[in-house]
Amino acid sequence: MKTAFVTGATGFLGINLVKQLLAEGWQVTALHRRTSDLTYLKRFDVTLVEGAIADKDSLIDAIPENVDAVFHVAANTSMWSKFNNQQYQDNVIGTRNMVEVALQKKAKRFIHTSSISAWGHHPNEIDETAESN
Repeated sequence: MKTAFVTGATGFLGINLVKQLLAEGWQVTALHRRTSDLTYLKRFDVTLVEGAIADKDSLIDAIPENVDAVFHVAANTSMWSKFNNQQYQDNVIGTRNMVEVALQKKAKRFIHTSSISAWGHHPNEIDETAESN
């Protein structure tokens, strides 16, 4: 049986990913914050682990060794500039922590889903050459 570790599992994208992984026979470990609403996630046969992507120590405790795939879909999608510091902690530091711990735990694959929030608001279409604001 394939094993998956999923961040953002309580969100719209994450809960649908968990549902699909389970339908395909994966064993899923789902990261959640202490304050997360687990109502929908508890409908599924998953292993729940508490932690936060910005807290590297909690990830070391949460991510299983040799997991087949880490699906990092957690993100801070706020576009409010007053939350820039928290967005940076979640989207940059959190992702860095996830990559480092996944490597440490010898995860076989790492799948990251980002959001336009990582690049900031731009009035026109952007591509990979655009600068983050």
